[in-house]
Amino acid sequence: MNLTHQLYDYNLKSGACFFNNEIVGKSYSHKTTWEPYVDFFSIDLDLEIIDEFDGYKLKDFPHNVREIRILHDFDEQMLNWFDKSCWISLKMRKTMSLSPYETDEDHNPSMTATLSFNLNNWHNPYTVKEYATEFINYSRRDQDKSSQGTPYTGPAEYLTILVISTDLYMDEELKVSYNRIINLIHKTHEAVNESLGSKTFQESVATQFSFPEHINEVCVQYLAYFTKFLSDLGIETESTIVTQASNVLFTIFPLDENQALEQIREALTIYLNMPGVTELESLAYEFSDVSVKQLAATVYHLKSQLLLINAELELKNATIETLKLSNYQLTLSNKESETKNEESLFGGVVKIDELEWKGIKINWAEIFRKLKRNNKRSKGD
Repeated sequence: MNLTHQLYDYNLKSGACFFNNEIVGKSYSHKTTWEPYVDFFSIDLDLEIIDEFDGYKLKDFPHNVREIRILHDFDEQMLNWFDKSCWISLKMRKTMSLSPYETDEDHNPSMTATLSFNLNNWHNPYTVKEYATEFINYSRRDQDKSSQGTPYTGPAEYLTILVISTDLYMDEELKVSYNRIINLIHKTHEAVNESLGSKTFQESVATQFSFPEHINEVCVQYLAYFTKFLSDLGIETESTIVTQASNVLFTIFPLDENQALEQIREALTIYLNMPGVTELESLAYEFSDVSVKQLAATVYHLKSQLLLINAELELKNATIETLKLSNYQLTLSNKESETKNEESLFGGVVKIDELEWKGIKINWAEIFRKLKRNNKRSKGD
């Protein structure tokens, strides 16, 4: 293999790596200061370059190559958890000691990926610490890999990382090794996310939506107001909104562990159907509490935005039904509430007919009477 490197900055000991006399990446010198003097170097390769090494195994690389690093970019879905890029590091041969006191065993070939949490965009239904801890525990249970990291939920300026590692096989090609650790990252992440998600959903109300792309943003804004609607009803909660591909996962967590989740489900049913009620604004006009006024304004804003967007796209089906966000639900959190007889729910505000969730009867005036803004609680709003 014709792979060499040349220094350009002797102070930083950095330069360029050449393969068949063509530049393929950056190189960094690690020359030993003891005998025998060896000019080790590491390489940073762009992802598209690794195809140049097809047919070559890792053992074919020169013996003075200490490490190969490849910058991997995550797809958009993974940005809910991690920063856009992570370094994949292939630490090569046993014989490449950088100290006269180190042995071959100190340099078993290994491969690592360094993952940085996206703390500024963390909107998952569990904390960074919970994710990191579960990630580490899952990795340690798998004999094919190990993991280390810092399960710390500090301010965004503190870089919080996880490192996942696995064995490196010198008989593999570079691309095979790279794909293996990327698959390992996704496999571990999916297992951890599923495990934490199943635990979280037992203590929350989770609903999944699939909004058309052209109305996704305004619908998500409307969902964000739901916690304030609950607060005005006397139910204190927190919520998360996670967008994955074309789906939106909306999860509500009651702050009071004794709060009945069924009440939150019923309130969500009411809230999702409000935009489709033609007389809502006129009914709200009769009430003076600021909570009613703000709710009516929120509903009106959503309706006007949806109608405007549909008009711009010249959609002919912009009917009242299209204004109901419940029509875009994939997972109906109150589907389990099927009853044989008409049942009074939420203090008589909602009635659900026999075996038909869309046959909801809602006493809107009674809802508005129950709404009351607590000035102390809302002082910071």
